[in-house]
Amino acid sequence: MGAKLSASQSTLPPAPGGRTPAVLCGESDDHRLLLRGLLRLYRHPVIYEARTLDDLEQLTPASDPRILILDVDGGDDRWTLELAGALAQHSELRAVVILPTGDPEAERRALAAGARAVLPRPFAIQDLVRTLGRAVE
Repeated sequence: MGAKLSASQSTLPPAPGGRTPAVLCGESDDHRLLLRGLLRLYRHPVIYEARTLDDLEQLTPASDPRILILDVDGGDDRWTLELAGALAQHSELRAVVILPTGDPEAERRALAAGARAVLPRPFAIQDLVRTLGRAVE
């Protein structure tokens, strides 16, 4: 089930590459909360949240680019097929996949599914910011 969120205003100066709307997808409420805060801090308004990629069916397509942050918790590899399908339906999405570990095979599968960038946990905030910038370039 997805939810639309209002963008919060901040007094921080815009970060390089900031202000691209973000769609956040992940099963963990705690991970989404943390990522939502980081995205807002770096001026990427979170316009939609979903627990699964299937919930993106409710997302209204747009003409301008949006960042899709997919937080993968592990489990099965169905997410690669679901990611490819979601990106086919929403050509405006620029996917960044956050993986639970630095597994080169999972990174390869994410890129093959259409992700523009992959970021393994744990990561530094600066790495996240750079990865988001690369995704929308």
